[in-house]
Amino acid sequence: MKRMNIVVINGEERQICNLPEEEQERLAAEWNRRALEAIGYRRINTA
Repeated sequence: MKRMNIVVINGEERQICNLPEEEQERLAAEWNRRALEAIGYRRINTA
């Protein structure tokens, strides 16, 4: 069984493994942030 991770960017389906490394890291960070917010974690901004 082969698993493919696909993301839709600007209406176009693309495999995550074919994206540049920088874009993969940006997507992973965004998905992790959203997952943490979904379970109740909130970022505290201090300046």
